[in-house]
Amino acid sequence: MAPSLCFRNNLREAERSRTMIGNYLKTALRNIMRGKGHSVINVLGLSVAMALCILIFLLVRQELSYDGFHEKGANVFRVTQTAFMGEYRTIGITPVPLGPALEDAYAGIVRTVRYANTGPVLVSHGDVTVREETVFRADPGFFEILTFQAVSGYLEGALESSSQVILNEKIAEKYFGNADPVGNWLTMDDRRHQVAGVVRVPANTIFQFDFLISMKTLTETGDNWNRNWSQSVAATLVELTTPEVAGTLEAQFPDFVENHFPRFRGIDASVMGLQPLAGIYLDSSILFDLFPKSDIVVSYVLGTLGFLLLFIACINFINVTLGRSALRGKEVGVRKTLGGTRAQLIGQFWGEALLVGVAALILGLSLAHLLLPGFNGLFAKDLRIDYFDSESTLLALIGLTGLVVLVSGSYPALYMSRLDPTSILTHHVKAGALTILSKVLVTMQFTLSIFLMICLFTILRQLQYFADQDLGFDASNVLVVSMPDAGMLGPVREALDDYPQITHVSAASSSFGPMRGLGQIGHTDRSGKRFSAYEYHVDYDYLSTLGIALAEGRDFSRAHATDETEGVIVNEALVREMGWEDPIGEAIPVDKARVIGVTEDYHYRSLQYDLEPVVLRLAPDRIRFLLIKTRPEGLRETLSTVKSAWDRISGGLPFEYYYLEDDIGRFYQRERLLGDVALYISIITLSVALLGVYSLSLLNINRRTKEIGIRSVLGASTFNTTALIGRQFALPLAVAILLACPPAYMLLSFWLGMYEFNAALGVGEFVLAGSAALVLVLGTVAFQVLRKNASPLVESLMYD
Repeated sequence: MAPSLCFRNNLREAERSRTMIGNYLKTALRNIMRGKGHSVINVLGLSVAMALCILIFLLVRQELSYDGFHEKGANVFRVTQTAFMGEYRTIGITPVPLGPALEDAYAGIVRTVRYANTGPVLVSHGDVTVREETVFRADPGFFEILTFQAVSGYLEGALESSSQVILNEKIAEKYFGNADPVGNWLTMDDRRHQVAGVVRVPANTIFQFDFLISMKTLTETGDNWNRNWSQSVAATLVELTTPEVAGTLEAQFPDFVENHFPRFRGIDASVMGLQPLAGIYLDSSILFDLFPKSDIVVSYVLGTLGFLLLFIACINFINVTLGRSALRGKEVGVRKTLGGTRAQLIGQFWGEALLVGVAALILGLSLAHLLLPGFNGLFAKDLRIDYFDSESTLLALIGLTGLVVLVSGSYPALYMSRLDPTSILTHHVKAGALTILSKVLVTMQFTLSIFLMICLFTILRQLQYFADQDLGFDASNVLVVSMPDAGMLGPVREALDDYPQITHVSAASSSFGPMRGLGQIGHTDRSGKRFSAYEYHVDYDYLSTLGIALAEGRDFSRAHATDETEGVIVNEALVREMGWEDPIGEAIPVDKARVIGVTEDYHYRSLQYDLEPVVLRLAPDRIRFLLIKTRPEGLRETLSTVKSAWDRISGGLPFEYYYLEDDIGRFYQRERLLGDVALYISIITLSVALLGVYSLSLLNINRRTKEIGIRSVLGASTFNTTALIGRQFALPLAVAILLACPPAYMLLSFWLGMYEFNAALGVGEFVLAGSAALVLVLGTVAFQVLRKNASPLVESLMYD
């Protein structure tokens, strides 16, 4: 064939293809416009599901990307310790001398870096003094093994000097506004630090410091930290020559433990381990950790729910398309009669799915932007939709749309294209009637919706259980004030003693909320018997301030001078642990202090945990939190009085307080988050499923308009008509209830089993979820029937 003729043929073929595609899209657009109501339902359902999927994608992507950006990240590990604390637990902090000792002992370690937070620091700039919690200390190698971007100044070598500080760019703006802080000075706990650099701290790193100062500020204080192997305060990071060295080192660690940890000698030879840097954030099992935590299970659950919701929305599209098959059947039959091929019909139906998918993506993105602030607030994140900063975002959007088109368009395209023109033209296909496939898909929608409702009701019940429990102490009207200087306790107590609205004043080293400095003590005797207990250093009147009841013995008393050096109060759990029949006068194993009193058990930790032994020790010089019990009336005036006393005594220290009840509530943040997630996803899932019911009911009612009109003339009520239309959903709903209950029961039994104290799983949540689904489905159908009954009867009787 001549080249010119071949070229003309190719042009004609391309022209035909363009014309064919144009016809597909034009026909698809006409069909979409012809069924506006159903198209709106399809687009709305898909867009809601896509919006949620986009938000979940952003969250999961960030959760799984923590600290994956460090150039040497694959070679960086964190040293962990496994110790006996009632049971064997792995902790994330280590003694200060561990890092240099490891570096000296093993050639496979390139360098070690210690990273520590030893408590709040008072930071002053100009006339402003703020108590900052996120002041960390690190060795100079910090910026050599980890990759951070300097915004201004320099990072390398900045931590060599104990008088320099690196600022997070957000905290730099807080103190210096838009001015460059480099070279300026900050006073941190009476020590001056010059700003050497400002660093950008990404959201997806566990190193969320605001201030970073040299580790020398800790090791050169004269407190002998460099030789203290018994106290763990720092995370120890090691850079290895290769990741494979980690296994070799762990095999050699028992000898290292024998040489450096005398308290573990001969007892737990495998006490140390190495954890990859990238795995730290997602490991929530580590105890006493400096780093923020996430739960990989939450990411998996959210991702699964997102895809299930998307699938439910696709089911709506499939069901509505199948339900309208009789209405579209004539078109298909005519096309086939006129010579249309099956491939052309498949192309046309996929074209419609593509248009709906693109429209849903555009609307879904708009919804995602609207919902993003609330989503960020719910998960305490700062996510953003970055179209061009990360290629994964565009790939995810394209993949999401492709998945929607593939799932929602495939079966209708294949089903409609194979219909026999004779069957179609002789009305063997009924509009709105549920096919077997439609019933299966509707059943799946109902199953997931009911499953989520059961979970939601159970989580809400467990949260109510937390709120109703007697914790063994009275947290109401207890004001907790952070006290950086224990020497202030006496003057503050004296200043508040005569104020009638204050009933008790005491203090403690640890409060009850999470991350309030809870510490443990432990001891192993020569026979190998282990003892461990949580320890609180407290002031006089601690029990009366918190309303903790004594089971036997007495409280600390100023009349007994030896209480501060020899006396301890323990709880009933410790007495049970030790097997004491008469605990008063018994010596605790750690230091032989004698028991002077036993409290009734009280929940100083979350109800997730069992009651464990507690030791209260009188040590006013080691307190960190002032506890003030007030009367319920006049709280604002009382707070003002306390603040005035604080301002007179503190010498400018910031007045930072919270109410103990609020802090106790922080124990259950994760459960409340779970409840919120279950609530929102249940509402969205149920709404999307009901949109499908709405659409199928509409098709069914339209098909039976004349029948409904005649029934109305003969006296049928709205209830009768609702039952007539709604009975097609009865079987899918009944099957869905049966399918949803077993997995919900197993999952919730496992979840509740994680709590030592929980609301037992009952049948109420299952009955309530099934009933709610039934009412909502019938209500949706009834709404359609009422709309139909509102139209003139003559129109129904004339309908064909």
